[in-house]
Amino acid sequence: LILLDSLLQEKPSNKMPKATNQADKEDPEYLAKRAKNNEAIKKSREKARAKAKETQIKVDHLKKDNKRLEDKITVLGQEMQFLKEVFLAHAGAQNPGAAVAGAVA
Repeated sequence: LILLDSLLQEKPSNKMPKATNQADKEDPEYLAKRAKNNEAIKKSREKARAKAKETQIKVDHLKKDNKRLEDKITVLGQEMQFLKEVFLAHAGAQNPGAAVAGAVA
């Protein structure tokens, strides 16, 4: 019973002995897997950088396009206001009562 208690209290070690671990790192199969993994990581990071660059280019393009459209809205709003004033002045000159009724509505 005492032997059983002592076995239960021992913590299992998840680490491998250093000598075995070092030997594994020199194994050609391990080295080949590491090289393949390193290439995969490199490729993945390059792909992520390319995607980030492409996204930034799209963002810059959309910002430019948005600015252009906002400027166009401003110009069209000014043009609309000018035409409205011309229309009201013209309508008022031909029919003074209609211009007042149109301005109120």
